[in-house]
Amino acid sequence: MSVAETARLFGLAYDGDGQTSTFRRADTVVRLGLGLDDRLPEERNALLIACLGARLGIDRLRFDTGSQVVPPLDLIQRLVPRAAAALAARIAGVAAAGPAWLPRTPFSLIYVHEVAKDTVFATASDLKRGPAARAIEDARRALFYRAYQLRPERTEVVGAGRLSVFRTTGGLASSVATLLPDFDYDAARDRGVLAVTDYDTLLVWRPQDGGRPGAALRRAVHGELRRSTLPLSRRLYGLRPSGVVVGETCGTAAEFDAAEVVEKLISVS
Repeated sequence: MSVAETARLFGLAYDGDGQTSTFRRADTVVRLGLGLDDRLPEERNALLIACLGARLGIDRLRFDTGSQVVPPLDLIQRLVPRAAAALAARIAGVAAAGPAWLPRTPFSLIYVHEVAKDTVFATASDLKRGPAARAIEDARRALFYRAYQLRPERTEVVGAGRLSVFRTTGGLASSVATLLPDFDYDAARDRGVLAVTDYDTLLVWRPQDGGRPGAALRRAVHGELRRSTLPLSRRLYGLRPSGVVVGETCGTAAEFDAAEVVEKLISVS
């Protein structure tokens, strides 16, 4: 899939000259000081960050400059790379509110409101207009409502357990990872494994008869990553009844370093 085709997944038109990248949505144009490629997972990860950050930033900018009302607080929780949130803030001039997802991972939680065809992130000021804790709780509940309508695309035996593969559009699958262990408490109780190889792919592995993750699971996750259109993370996460723990990376390369990418992305003209 080309850079332009990937941008279209985010509702953006793309043009690039190898040194800069231009994204357009309706009459709003953003130019980034970064040439984008899509040949390697690391390059596709940078492309995901650029497209997602540009879309979030443009939508917030369009809302702030074209609307006389503030975003309502009927929000939904989303998982995004911190670099994408930083780029969106640079474009829009305001930052999305939300904490880090887990320690030692390059991801944040943000809260968004879907306004017509735009996805408008909430700022700290937006949350101050009402009980912030209630708005955040409702955003998580809204994600739960969508999550419980999901069914695995497939479930298969992998090593000493069963792997369920969930696929969606619009980043829903990766965001559902933030609902674990509650989303699949049985897998957490059995000390399963979670992976978010792609923006729209969630993998949940549940051991059988006390089995442990092994090479077969790592190969399956690595295979999903290699086939990914919008690769998000190489990392395996351990599921426990008390929460999610950060585990090993899958494959020979290190985890994607979004912080390294964002320095180039933030150069916006």
